[in-house]
Amino acid sequence: MNLTNKQRNIFKRIWFIYGNGGRKHTPLNHKLIQGFLEHNEDRMEDYRNGYDNLLKRFNKKIAKEHGVTPECFEVCDLILSNNIEQAIKKAIQ
Repeated sequence: MNLTNKQRNIFKRIWFIYGNGGRKHTPLNHKLIQGFLEHNEDRMEDYRNGYDNLLKRFNKKIAKEHGVTPECFEVCDLILSNNIEQAIKKAIQ
């Protein structure tokens, strides 16, 4: 997949919110965004399925602490659909 420069810059910004020890960090939020930035990979569907599996195996608290959060999915979807302003607003809430 090829990100535009604008998309790449926004992913870099949200990485410091959802990954890299940011205030909404989970290990898989970090890994999902890192995949976009470092490997040009869109693995959202894999992570969505993985989140469902986490919910089945663990309680919701553990899944929320470790999985990709629904909000992170939403922000990534907004970035990929070029709704950049909406993505930024959602991320900084």
